[in-house]
Amino acid sequence: MVFSLMFVYYQLPLVPARVFAFVVAATATYLGNRLFTFQDKSEDRFAQFIKYFAVASFSAIPNLLVFKLLTMLFWQSNMGVAIAFVSGILIGMLSNFVLSRSLVFKVA
Repeated sequence: MVFSLMFVYYQLPLVPARVFAFVVAATATYLGNRLFTFQDKSEDRFAQFIKYFAVASFSAIPNLLVFKLLTMLFWQSNMGVAIAFVSGILIGMLSNFVLSRSLVFKVA
């Protein structure tokens, strides 16, 4: 929704709109992961958020690479942009979950 708002309504270029959406999503998913997925409250929230954002930023690399590659291949259609967006999210989500589990929330 944030990506669509930035890209369609505010007419930001694809990659800046995607990066902005990533920052919003990383902040929201940190809260969800801390409260529901991992339920790890052992660390200071700010320190844990910084670690999480670092992991999410690293996971953004494959996310944005897949997005950029697929938009280069299918840029002519809105459906192609949507497929690129979702594909990037899925790759980034997998990376983010694995790294968050082992480095941020330290689930045994």
